[in-house]
This record gives sequence, C-alpha cells and structure tokens, in this order.
Amino acid sequence: MITWCANHPTASNLLIAVIMILGLAALPGLQRETLPEIQRNKVEIRVPYRGATPAEVEDAVCRHLEDALEGITDLDEVRCEAREGVGTATALTLEGADMARFLDDVKSDIDAIDDFPDQIEPPVVTELGRIKPVVSVAVTGPEDPLVLKAYAEDLKDRLLVLDDIAEVTVEGFSDHHIRIEIPG
Repeated sequence: MITWCANHPTASNLLIAVIMILGLAALPGLQRETLPEIQRNKVEIRVPYRGATPAEVEDAVCRHLEDALEGITDLDEVRCEAREGVGTATALTLEGADMARFLDDVKSDIDAIDDFPDQIEPPVVTELGRIKPVVSVAVTGPEDPLVLKAYAEDLKDRLLVLDDIAEVTVEGFSDHHIRIEIPG
C-alpha cells in the first residue's frame, strides 16, 4: 500500500481528499451530547394492602395487576413482587416505544380493575427514571477545601435546575464541623 501511494501521488492525494469530504459530509449527522439522552422504560404500580401477608398480597393484588397489564401494547415484561402489606408491579416497555402512551395505557388498565378487596388503598402508578452515574465532574484548585465545597454545592444547585438532570451528588469533601470552646 505504501509503495503504491509513493508511486501514485496524485491518486493518493485524491483518495485523502475523498475521505476528508466524506467525513465533512457526515459531520452534521453525528450525535454530540454533553449529557446523553436516556430513554425511560419502566412504570411502577404500587398497591398498599395494610395488614396482609405476602401470600394474600400475591393472590389479591399481583394476579389482578398481571392480568390487567398483559394486553397492553408495547409491553415487554411485567414483574410483580408481593411483600407484607404492599404489592409492587414493574412494567417494562419495548425499546423505542412511546412512553407517554404506555403510561396512559397502564393507568387506564389499572383504574379499570374493580375486584380488589375493600382494604386495598388506591394504586399509585409512577414512571421510573434511571438513576445511574452518567457524568462525573471533578472540582479542584488551589483554594481552601471549604471554598471548593461551597463552589461544588453551588454547581449542584445550578445543575438541578435543569429539567434533564434528576440527581446530583457532591462527594469527596468532609462534613462541616462546628467547634465550641468555653473559656474556663
């Protein structure tokens, strides 16, 4: 390849020019993000059933939830967990599904269940977001650690104002301590 490029410099230059033009043409279509967009894909249905054993919750809550959810469009999987006093179902969507429509379908199907026992409280349907570390930001400098921590807390407050950011944690600084000395 090197020998061919050395013997045909015009062809080599044309090949490099074509590669550069193709790269420039593809540049607008590249996805560039500081914070990647993460699709939500889970809906949780929580049904409190005070004083019930896990077996009672399984029979009175989980079976009804699973039956109600099985006909929903774009449903990938349903998991139901029965604990003492509460039944929790998690419905996962297929990848690329419309989450707003899926959430509405789940709410309407859960609201349509009319054979729950009387002791059951109304079901709570919530869309679950992903909470995993996506970006880490290091705050360093020659300043005092107290100044750096104050700056990190200010940065946290500014990030939490953004709609796309669900959680921000500040780590690596010691807790504030107050020392009170009594002369004596």
